[in-house]
Amino acid sequence: MARHTFGNCNNLMAISMNKCFTFCVMLALNVAVASAATRPNVILVMTDDQGYGEVGFHGNEVLKTPNLDRFAAEGTELTQFYVSPMCTPTRSSLMTGRYHFRTGAHDTYIGRSNMNPQETTIAEVFADAGYRTGIFGKWHLGENYPMRAQDQGFETVVVHGGGGIGQFADHPGNRYWNPTLLFNDIFRQAEGYCTDIFIDESIRFLSEKSEAPFFCYLPLNIPHSPFDVAKEYREQYDAQVLDEPGGRQWTSPIYGMLSQFDEAFQRLLDAVESQGIKNDTIVMFMSDNGPNSVYFTAGLRAKKGSVYENGIRVPFVIRWPGRIPVGRKIKDPAMHIDLLPTLANACGIEIADSLKLDGQNILPVLTGESPSIPERSLFMQHNRGNVPTKFKNGMARKGPWKVVNVSNDPSQFELYNIDVDPGEKEDLASQHPERVKALVSEYEAWFDDVTAELQSTQGMPCPCELNPIQKQAFRFTWQDWWGDKTGWWANNYGRWGMNNPGLIERFDVTIIPQKQHVGKPSKIKFLWQDQLIEKRFDETPERFVIEDTDLAEGIGFMEAQLFVGDKRWGVKEVQIKVHGAKTDIVAKPYDGSWESLQKMPVPAWFDDGKVGVFIHWGPYSVIGYRKGGRGYSEHVPKQIYSDPEHYYPLVKERWGATPPEFGYKDMIPEFKAEKWDPNAWAKLFADVGFKYCVMTAEHHDGWANWDSELTPWNAMDMGPKRDLVGELGKALKKQGVKFAPSYHRERHQTFFAKRLYTVQAEPQDDIAEEIRRVPEAAALYGPFGLTKEFVDDYVARWKEIQKKYEPDFLWIDDIPIWTRDGNNVLAGNTKPEVQYFYDQCRSMITDFMNDGAARGVDVYVNNKGGNRNWPAGVGCLEKDNLKLKVIGPKWESCTTFGTSFGYLEGDRYKSIESVIHEMVEVISRNGNFLVNIGPKSDGTIPEPQMERLMAMKHWLKVNGDAIYGSRYWKESEQKDERLAFTTNGKKLYAIKLEKPIEPFVIRGTAGWTADQVKSVRLLGSDAAVISRMTTGGLQITPPSSLGESDHAWAFEILTDQNQHHPNVIVHDEDKALRGTKKVDLEGRSAPSVLTHPKVKSFVLPGASVILETAAAAGGFETLTLPAASNRKITTNKPTANDPLHTLTDGMLTKGFGKTP
Repeated sequence: MARHTFGNCNNLMAISMNKCFTFCVMLALNVAVASAATRPNVILVMTDDQGYGEVGFHGNEVLKTPNLDRFAAEGTELTQFYVSPMCTPTRSSLMTGRYHFRTGAHDTYIGRSNMNPQETTIAEVFADAGYRTGIFGKWHLGENYPMRAQDQGFETVVVHGGGGIGQFADHPGNRYWNPTLLFNDIFRQAEGYCTDIFIDESIRFLSEKSEAPFFCYLPLNIPHSPFDVAKEYREQYDAQVLDEPGGRQWTSPIYGMLSQFDEAFQRLLDAVESQGIKNDTIVMFMSDNGPNSVYFTAGLRAKKGSVYENGIRVPFVIRWPGRIPVGRKIKDPAMHIDLLPTLANACGIEIADSLKLDGQNILPVLTGESPSIPERSLFMQHNRGNVPTKFKNGMARKGPWKVVNVSNDPSQFELYNIDVDPGEKEDLASQHPERVKALVSEYEAWFDDVTAELQSTQGMPCPCELNPIQKQAFRFTWQDWWGDKTGWWANNYGRWGMNNPGLIERFDVTIIPQKQHVGKPSKIKFLWQDQLIEKRFDETPERFVIEDTDLAEGIGFMEAQLFVGDKRWGVKEVQIKVHGAKTDIVAKPYDGSWESLQKMPVPAWFDDGKVGVFIHWGPYSVIGYRKGGRGYSEHVPKQIYSDPEHYYPLVKERWGATPPEFGYKDMIPEFKAEKWDPNAWAKLFADVGFKYCVMTAEHHDGWANWDSELTPWNAMDMGPKRDLVGELGKALKKQGVKFAPSYHRERHQTFFAKRLYTVQAEPQDDIAEEIRRVPEAAALYGPFGLTKEFVDDYVARWKEIQKKYEPDFLWIDDIPIWTRDGNNVLAGNTKPEVQYFYDQCRSMITDFMNDGAARGVDVYVNNKGGNRNWPAGVGCLEKDNLKLKVIGPKWESCTTFGTSFGYLEGDRYKSIESVIHEMVEVISRNGNFLVNIGPKSDGTIPEPQMERLMAMKHWLKVNGDAIYGSRYWKESEQKDERLAFTTNGKKLYAIKLEKPIEPFVIRGTAGWTADQVKSVRLLGSDAAVISRMTTGGLQITPPSSLGESDHAWAFEILTDQNQHHPNVIVHDEDKALRGTKKVDLEGRSAPSVLTHPKVKSFVLPGASVILETAAAAGGFETLTLPAASNRKITTNKPTANDPLHTLTDGMLTKGFGKTP
């Protein structure tokens, strides 16, 4: 492939150096800086897509912006202030004082949003004049060096990627809450709502102790789509039904976002005042273009994207106490290009003519020293395309007169007198043809001038440069690719302009296909200038890495495309980083300390999801029995050896032999999963209403349910001969269900030992003999004791799961098991083996959390209750069958339908009603309800469990509004009426745990007035609900028809205020756990249950179910037992002198899991 020219962007390094040298000389010769005492600070706040009519001070009677209104009264307003019709063009003009066509950044995507790095920005002007410079929000002028904000004069940078949070160039998985943002040179996940984050970071910036003044640029991303805002702000507008033309429902969330911003903006003003710098700080508020909503436009025409007034006229207010008059309105037209020269003049910075600014200094008019802005011609145009089309969507204005053309036809210009007709309703072109001709002539001369560079290069954007100045990986997405077939659609493809100056020797290139192509046969083609790399896949991976490669020096194009059959597709993105570099795409927000891990936020998917399913499934499912007929059957593999008097006869009867001839390892071939359908499971779970799924990747027995390279005892090589974790994870993702492979290996090293939970351990005698006869069994049963070998393998196995399956949750079962050997880990008084294990676990959790941040995924961990795994506040408090009596910190009840987690034939099950009640009570106390199923070894789900799943499905379908996305109330229950409470915004849900027949009173509402309750309804019923306020509280009279619900009935009470009370949590976990039921590690203290009656079989598609009949402890012995497995058993002679330290997994000697 031949080299390409990129206009004046060739020789990028020389340009960059020349730019710096020229500008520094210019400053030295031409910049006259005022004394420090008179140099004001500057704060420029710009919202995204806020229209002229979307402020209270422009007559909007619906939208509430009291703080903006007050600010407008304190400053001077430019009532005819113009910007570009779209995001990027406004930003490039604002930064440079030049029309956007000159800067190269003339559109919002596909390479046309990359600003020419040769431009001199307002940040560079102020930085070189001694100002501290910071940007907080949306840059949208380039994602890679040398076009990033920090390459263009900003010293402090906190920004999202691309044109909006969640767009292609933004960090993967970002949303408006807890987004991962670029903090200078590294990415870090922030906490809170995006607007609050940017405002708070700007406050931190302006509060820094420094003698230098500051330039603070706050280009916020709201109210840009996706219109995401807290319910408390949106709901006040939802109730008013703000319909727009076309039936869109955007106005309510947009207004909600602006109300939220109004509050945050006041925090910024308060900070300025509290710092004592109000009189020395210029504060400006504006928007970048017209609105998306046209519910109220203050009489202006059109919206965002148009050059009619409502597309380009925006609110603009400037406040500078003592210098700019209060409450003044200036009607003279002004423009974004005027801000650089105006602010430079206000701050004593002289701008040389060599910068060729299009704007002019209007400070004398703002201060009142001059009566008006001299009449001049202003121009604006925007249309899609690499090269703009003359006339189309263009305008020119001089004095009150404005010409507009929305077509390509030069004869179609309209003429308006804006002073008398701001709504552009009366076209006067036919009445003033000479005026039209004169303005059009000026427009044409302007267009030819400002687009000359774009015309000469055919709009080719400047190339990005692989320069080690950029610390994070280079990311190339649909945002910045270029070409004739580019766009934001799945079938688009393009190329990226690149420059490799030869400053980096070797690279790692990662190609990420579109999700729709993952798993399908394809060919990936990567082209760097003349270098071509092709790779065919039977199943397209989620990412394809070209490691340790050389990329040719010079300027040219990079392409990455995927071919499915004959069809060509663009990939999702390409990442390039220095080979072997330790720098991540995302900085590690967790430093490895418990203190940093205590700051992990609760993911929205977990807090909102509320209900999950747990699956205990493995070779122990073959057994299906436990002594006594109740308890945790998944523990039976060890009990076979610890209680041989009871279990050996049963093993003999069923399999024809006992350990050491026939042991647990020999039962594995019967774990076949032959009727298992992961897609049917995933659909079932989604249909029930589960929002996440936890399945045992490895239990205490040492068996791996995934395709592992670290142990031969895995489901891919033995038993089912399938990757159970991988297949289910993939199926769950298709259903939108979060996935957590649970990891219980921490107890394995003594599971088959003579003594449990000890640092030094030796295997049961028959286990040792099995290993001597079948040496590979060491990899299943061992290692024994808390050795470094075991700990390193423990960490390595989880990291293998983490890397292969990218789980959403890290489930660790019970680390403090080791306190039972006289160790006190939290106090630091512990044996070194235990401390090493503990430290490695903390490191493993840290790595998992940082990996989630790097992937842009909100991940979480559990923290076992009772004997807590680690300090309070780290992850979710969890315990088997946990049921707090108070509203506690985020917690989870891990419970079962019966008494066992693994499959137990004849288990005694809870009633359906008790399951529903338990779920409601847990959620009312800020808990999540994780209910377990124990499938049979063939992959079918026992009928009693299916019956309960179907009952949950029905109840959640009717009452889901009271569960999903809910939060706790000030009280979790009212015992006298058997009520549990949840909330969701302004809605209070009173859930009756007995059939509602008589009227009842909610005592927690005592003191409310009648107008606080807007409506009351019973979920699942169309019948009217009668309610009235009494001195004791809200009284509800249930309807005679209770509708579709059963077991529990949810009454929805719509009020006038948010019902969530976050201050009622008992944050102390020890206090929260008081009075909860103790359940030992063997599950021996299970709750009382009811015997399950016979039910109709439920069969998954393609599966069959055979009902077994044993329902009592002795029942197993009378069952018809399968014949012996006929597996050939190695019968080496006993070698009792073999040392125990040889009974280990030899694979670890190859280096698996070694800790540096």
